[in-house]
Amino acid sequence: MSICTLLIWDSEFFGRRIARVNGDTLTLERIVEIEAFCRAERIECVYFLASANDAQTATLAALHQFMLVDIRMTLDVELSTPTKMPDNMRPAISTDLAALKAIAGESFADSRFYHDPHFAREDANRLYQVWIEQQVHNQSDVVWVADHAGEVAGFITCSFEAEQGVISLIGVDKAYHGRGIGSSLVGAALSDFSQRGLKGASVVTQGRNIPAQRLYQKHGFRTHNIQYWYHKWLSE
Repeated sequence: MSICTLLIWDSEFFGRRIARVNGDTLTLERIVEIEAFCRAERIECVYFLASANDAQTATLAALHQFMLVDIRMTLDVELSTPTKMPDNMRPAISTDLAALKAIAGESFADSRFYHDPHFAREDANRLYQVWIEQQVHNQSDVVWVADHAGEVAGFITCSFEAEQGVISLIGVDKAYHGRGIGSSLVGAALSDFSQRGLKGASVVTQGRNIPAQRLYQKHGFRTHNIQYWYHKWLSE
């Protein structure tokens, strides 16, 4: 396997050649290979998702201009008996897209793309708007909407891997913050998963996003894994 993979979608979306390091540790030899790949492929930015358990990797990342942009936390929960779907939840439909994209464009400021100044905030907003649109149109995924008197108050996106459900995105309209909408949305996802007979669920959030961690913990999620996201810009 090559030391890095060129990310076609990211490169086209951001208008820069972007790659990702394969593997989750660094050595001096691997850094030489990474830099050679990036020169050969004219890479401007390389993503690296690192193990949090390898001290050498953290030291080498700091010494070789890998910028820490996020702490990636994976949480999971076991599912048992089916649970009741919360009130006012329904699957998203295409006419919801304008509202969903508006919420998505202002809901994910804790993510790594907002904490790397090389990416414009407008592009980061648009990234999540494209993401929610793709999940609405993907028949393998389910997007649950919190419907408040005909208005979209929030959404949660769900996908499925073997016997496990995966929560991808959750967003609540600012006008509905503080009303328990986020908790109801997580409850909707878990109800959907349990009624399908899935054995567990997982979600990824940011180490800096304490409210999200508390929300998932309220529903029984526990930390399963911690990793570090780095960006290395080759022009620097």
